[in-house]
Amino acid sequence: MRKCRCRLLRLTDARQSRRITEHNFANAKVEPVIVSILAVSLLNPWMLAWGAAGLIPLAVYLWNRRQPRRIQWPAVRVLQRVIQQQSQRIKLQQWLLLLLRCSIPVLLAIVLARPTLDNSAAMLPASGASHNFWIIAVDNSYSMQLVDSKAKTALEKAKRMARQLVEDAGPLDCFSVIAFDGPYRRPVSAPIMDHDAVLTAIDNIELQYTSPNLPGVFSAITEATTYAGTENIPEMARIVVYTDMGSDIWDSAPVDQPAWQDLVNNHLLRIVPFPPYSRSNAAITDIRVNSQSLRTGSVSTVAITVAQFAKSNSSRKLTLLANSRVIGSRQINVASNADDSFDFSVTWQESGPQVLEARLDNDNLTIDDTRRLWINVEESTRVLIAEPAPGRSLPIQVALEASQNARQETNRFETKVVSATELATQPLNPSDVVILDDLPAMPPLLWKRLESKVIGGLGLAVLHGEQTMAASWNSAFAASGRLADYQLGTKSPFDLYRLDPLQYQSPLTLPFEGFPDSGLLTTPIFQYWTIEPTPASVDIAFTNGHPWIFTTTHGRGRMTVVTSGPNSLLDSVDRVDTLRTDPMNALATWPSFLPLMQQIVQGLSSYDSNRNLLTGAPIVDSSIADSPNQLSSNVTISRPDGSQDTLSVLSGFTPDQANATNEWVYPNTELPGIYQAQTGTDNASYVVNIEPLESSLLSIDPTRIPQSPPARWQTDAIASKQPSTTKSRTWQWLLGGLLAMLMTESTLAWWMGRRG
Repeated sequence: MRKCRCRLLRLTDARQSRRITEHNFANAKVEPVIVSILAVSLLNPWMLAWGAAGLIPLAVYLWNRRQPRRIQWPAVRVLQRVIQQQSQRIKLQQWLLLLLRCSIPVLLAIVLARPTLDNSAAMLPASGASHNFWIIAVDNSYSMQLVDSKAKTALEKAKRMARQLVEDAGPLDCFSVIAFDGPYRRPVSAPIMDHDAVLTAIDNIELQYTSPNLPGVFSAITEATTYAGTENIPEMARIVVYTDMGSDIWDSAPVDQPAWQDLVNNHLLRIVPFPPYSRSNAAITDIRVNSQSLRTGSVSTVAITVAQFAKSNSSRKLTLLANSRVIGSRQINVASNADDSFDFSVTWQESGPQVLEARLDNDNLTIDDTRRLWINVEESTRVLIAEPAPGRSLPIQVALEASQNARQETNRFETKVVSATELATQPLNPSDVVILDDLPAMPPLLWKRLESKVIGGLGLAVLHGEQTMAASWNSAFAASGRLADYQLGTKSPFDLYRLDPLQYQSPLTLPFEGFPDSGLLTTPIFQYWTIEPTPASVDIAFTNGHPWIFTTTHGRGRMTVVTSGPNSLLDSVDRVDTLRTDPMNALATWPSFLPLMQQIVQGLSSYDSNRNLLTGAPIVDSSIADSPNQLSSNVTISRPDGSQDTLSVLSGFTPDQANATNEWVYPNTELPGIYQAQTGTDNASYVVNIEPLESSLLSIDPTRIPQSPPARWQTDAIASKQPSTTKSRTWQWLLGGLLAMLMTESTLAWWMGRRG
């Protein structure tokens, strides 16, 4: 039941007051009614309609006074003479009882309307201008979820103080409400006087799990102050900020900017701090699997990083779940003010997408005690190899099918070799990775087809070699413009080039770190293709700075480019007696070739960048089909809070494309948890985690932030004190009077009955 307020104020300009009170706030459509009679506010004015019930006793009385049929009876005449002698007294008693009975429903209706007497009406200016213009800013970052000993969060206390400020404000005070993040990040269209709508807005402020931008918050406050001095609004705004003074937010406060100084000097700025009562907190800051490719039956290590923000060590229980099923649990000891990593050894029993979840037993800040990771466990990786000539890709096929572990019963890679011509018509959907092994030319139509597949999640490895025709490849790149962000230059001079692992920062080089005899650094490279421009991220480079292997991300997939692909030292697989004299490299014969090729394929098959996100980052995905009819026009998003959103998707298909694609973007990822996307018959999961910037609970001293001097604040304007304007709750006294009238009516009726 929505409350509305009927303010009975003495106004000289009704048109002016109506213009002030018709401002809307957010979605609350509450219009206060102003009548110039008395300084009385009715919280539920429509309840006055029940006052009509006061006519019921009168109607009963009139009904009983109907003229009866007279029957002459001698015995009654004696009674009539007695009644006539006492008629005046009886009539007085009856009228008194009737008055009581009619007044009780009327008084009950007034009590239900909840009248409130404002004793400040005499102090209101006749022009209808507001007493004060308040700007309330509430910090709703996730550190405000910290609970105290009474299980109350800092946000709940801040909202309670903000509500008290509104309830104690003058009847013509106007407000703007701003949250640090979320729907009320921007100020309302104009300050409003509807206090019920302001209270509703304060109640609707919820915790947000993205990182607030304090300069943006105070830009919104500055925007709200532009209404000062307009439309009968005071020229000076009273700004009250409720916050826990988190250092991750307030360290970026623009206190040196002129706009901040303007708020302090030309308005009244006050910060109400909520310092955390306990600075002890533990948080899970990371969860990862130390394997590029996950296969059923294989064993991997899941590393969970726990940060302890306290002056003493703590013992906590750490649990690991997969698809909500517990797969590991242990008691851990975390050192004070340190990050520790704890490992779980996991054997993957089931294939398919899974969500790993790490949990700590709850503390006073629970939101950072859980962290999730989306993974995909496969039975094997399906690799499609396109070769320029029969037998040309045999070294790659052998490297992938060779087992690194003699006890491994099945190969991790299923390879299929096709020619360049067959690739144009070969179905790509069953493949996880496609390898283009030194193809001479690249038709633009085929490249566009590969492009759509990579964006949809396919891994692509492009190995440029001696047969590569740069002009053909560059034409295909230019026709696409989305997948390839490089151009082939010329071949380098024939020489022996050394490799630089770039401090082994790439996942491709991790297996070689600490093993100088593995052969990676001594791989004989005699010639390579130059690349323009130089990629931003390089896995392995030459000592002259040119890239040898680099990887780029495109949608859900990745592409790895090798500027000097493996060459066979033989002219033909049928003639082993004829050796090549001008190979670009001897990679295929080197011991580093097998683990390097397997690392490249594993990295391409395990990548799905848009499945693990941080709060606020949009979900970007796409669907691939052979025709637009096979694509769904809607995407249904199931959110962590149980609600659902539906996106309309337009599919794109042109005659020169081999596939139809639709791409969609879902930006509303402000809640951490698991998001489910339903597109036709496909169902995909996405994991959203918070960025643990506020878990330290460090706060700064409020005195470091410039505020208006306390002397400039009137004693009735400080948020933590009661204003001089008070409201007498008249309805409470009327309720007592109603109870007294009920007792009086019952007693009087009983007494008159006995006298009669």
